[in-house]
Amino acid sequence: MQLDTARVVLVHPKTSVNVGAVCRAMKTMGLTNLAVVGAQEELIEREIRAVAIHASDVYDSAQFFDTLGEALSDCSLSVAVSRRIGQRRNKLRLSPRELPEYVEARGDTRVALVFGSEEHGLTNEEVAACSTMVTIPSSPEFPSLNLSHAVQIVTYEIFAHRISSDTGHEEHTEWRVEPIGKVRELVSTVWTTLNELGVYRNTDGSESARFFHDIFVRAGLRESEIDYLKRIFEKIRFMGQ
Repeated sequence: MQLDTARVVLVHPKTSVNVGAVCRAMKTMGLTNLAVVGAQEELIEREIRAVAIHASDVYDSAQFFDTLGEALSDCSLSVAVSRRIGQRRNKLRLSPRELPEYVEARGDTRVALVFGSEEHGLTNEEVAACSTMVTIPSSPEFPSLNLSHAVQIVTYEIFAHRISSDTGHEEHTEWRVEPIGKVRELVSTVWTTLNELGVYRNTDGSESARFFHDIFVRAGLRESEIDYLKRIFEKIRFMGQ
């Protein structure tokens, strides 16, 4: 993930102080691309600058959008940062530490990190507009993080991963491929095989397909491994006929 193209998107932030703190959190981790969904007039610039201090330039170059869709229009991957779960939030759910590896495996360069308002977080519709999700582990007794703290944690993991890659402390280039299209083919093969074997007699198997997709993507499979798994399930399918 390129630090200069990773975009932090704040959806209707409630306080100017938090926006200033977000600017500071971003700049300490090498990110400067900020987008805000909502009217600029609702924010108090003086309060933002008082907190941002030497990171005020992040706010100066920020882009403002009326809708989340507009803010994500030129991004190849959008990541909803949310702790809440539900039937309409059953996307691939990553931890902040898993996110950089996932992005590199996909090959995305322009990534949007989407954070909801301090009061309610992201709505189901806003989560649905994003490609995947990140959840920050926290104490069940007090799970809610301040907006700027959440931004700091996610951007730190991106920065730390970039530094370790640049210095050669991690060598994963042998297995980093673009697996998403091939994973879909593998999931289709697995689903077809299980369906023909009668596994999905009382369901269409869509939940199972999503489960396999999330597991295979998270595993970071090499292309050869995906092909090998496909051949196994094709043989199982043939033997069941």
